[in-house]
Amino acid sequence: MSMTALVLGHSGSVRGLKGGVQKLLAELREKSERLEESPVLQKLREEESPTLPGQRGKVVVYITSMPAVRETYEQCQRIVLVLRAHQVAFVAKDIYLHPDYNEELRLRLGETKLTVPQLYIDGEYVGGSEIVEELNECGELASMLKGFERRKPSYVCPLCQGQGFVVCLWCNGTKKGIKTNFVDLKCTVCNQNALQICPECSL
Repeated sequence: MSMTALVLGHSGSVRGLKGGVQKLLAELREKSERLEESPVLQKLREEESPTLPGQRGKVVVYITSMPAVRETYEQCQRIVLVLRAHQVAFVAKDIYLHPDYNEELRLRLGETKLTVPQLYIDGEYVGGSEIVEELNECGELASMLKGFERRKPSYVCPLCQGQGFVVCLWCNGTKKGIKTNFVDLKCTVCNQNALQICPECSL
């Protein structure tokens, strides 16, 4: 096979075939276009897409902070480090800390069995760990991230310390809401873990 048809990494290792990434991305986008556009998907696309011509939208990565499955956890950490190395502002959606993200990702992928990490740029699906790392190795990821808000690799959100969640600011983690004469209403701001999506660095 001709060496000109190969994509080589920085160490000289073979990362794939030229054009192979684009072909796979095209197949994934075609699949996502076939998915029925639910109100949830429409809302996500609106939130993450550019609002004005010439602007960029959001970089969103679905991850897990649960280290039980070591390989998955390490893949998530690597993708987060890759994005930080590009000094780009991004939102990390932790499906372990916020179960609603499970359903959100399930709708986006159109699959019941979920794998993380999964990256979206400007509301468009990019791919999982293997694809993102290959895009990074061949320099295409840098091109895809041009024009986004920049952040230093050492940046950490001052409110959530990079976790993406804070103890509910409304009920202070008690899960207690409003008391009435009949029943105590539970807090509707936080999730079942009494955590609230960080208002500083969330979408």
